[in-house]
Amino acid sequence: MSIKVEIKGLEELKSSFKKSPELVKKYIGEAINKSIQTIQAKAVPFTPKDTGFLKGSFSASFGTLRGSLENTAPYAGYVHDGTKFMKGRPYLEQGTRAAESAIQSFFDSAMDKIAKEL
Repeated sequence: MSIKVEIKGLEELKSSFKKSPELVKKYIGEAINKSIQTIQAKAVPFTPKDTGFLKGSFSASFGTLRGSLENTAPYAGYVHDGTKFMKGRPYLEQGTRAAESAIQSFFDSAMDKIAKEL
């Protein structure tokens, strides 16, 4: 299961990487962290609830200029993508779509901060 988010202005961001790695790590790292948290917050209401286990099984991880969000419930992929017996309920995809404008804002703000500090 893979969800992709397009970041507008990425080429400008790449240029900044070369000029100031520490600023980029700091501000883009913050934007990634906020983005992952926002996707999770937006995905939870779309997550089907039977016992509540699926809603409570989100796991976020962060590294240098990267972040990931997954649902660790053993059946999460089947619920999200569906099976031949059941239609998918793409809660993570819906949450990502609902978070797109906020994510764009986080990265726009990070780029502004980098530019101001350069």
